[in-house]
Amino acid sequence: MVRVRQYYDDRGVPIAVPGTPDEVFVAWRSHRRRFRNWFAALSDEDWAAPTRCTEWCVTDMAEHLISGAQFLGYTLHSARKGEGTRLLAAFDAQETPKAAAAMFKVWTPKQLVEHMHVMDASVEKELDDLGDGSRLPAEAPPGRVPAYVSVNHFLFDSWVHERDVMLPAGQVPVLDPNESAVVVSYVMALAGVAGTSEEEAPASRTLRLHVTDLGRDICVEVADGKSSTRFEALAHGANAVGSSGDLVDAATGRRSASSLGADGEAAEFLAHFSRVMA
Repeated sequence: MVRVRQYYDDRGVPIAVPGTPDEVFVAWRSHRRRFRNWFAALSDEDWAAPTRCTEWCVTDMAEHLISGAQFLGYTLHSARKGEGTRLLAAFDAQETPKAAAAMFKVWTPKQLVEHMHVMDASVEKELDDLGDGSRLPAEAPPGRVPAYVSVNHFLFDSWVHERDVMLPAGQVPVLDPNESAVVVSYVMALAGVAGTSEEEAPASRTLRLHVTDLGRDICVEVADGKSSTRFEALAHGANAVGSSGDLVDAATGRRSASSLGADGEAAEFLAHFSRVMA
């Protein structure tokens, strides 16, 4: 079991992302609505199809996504009550999701679609009820984060899994610029503080990325143990160039960082995060 670095002190996870709570919530709603409709349209045979996650078929992926939404709704509800959760302490990138999804193995595809609607409706209710509490402490695999950043994390997880099920089926996911911007900027910020629990604090660095399908540039800055991302026009050349999907795929080990046109520093940065996520 590989323990990932987590942050549960009063400061929480030391990341800063450009997405506002409203942008993150809008992205979550649009993405999950589209993804639920995709699952609802599957034939019986489609549920056994392979995905880019070699140990999971489409059914396994649905179970994982339902368990993620179930947890998200719970941690948001606890945040609203002033009771920050700590259920993901000792998170393992492989074993924890498998264990969480195992309880849904008894459901048929039709039941999985129904429960996806139920769990997503629960999350949406919590988002509606948060009001001014979007920055209350909630939880995500990296540890304690503001509630909207917890949503950002589970959006990232679901967004990349949309690609995992659709691309092997010869389908191309819809590009929603807001979703992509929220996801890729979060992933790059998280990569800046990622590591195992035994590793030293991340090294200071500044990277510049050009996201081709968004036509936008991201600056990633890691300094004093804190990682932040922001959108800004590049003053000079990029350390890595690629689409939002390609950048996230490289950061999660789904493709080689070197194929992005990344220089050595950017390739090492993305490869390190992918090893932590593996």
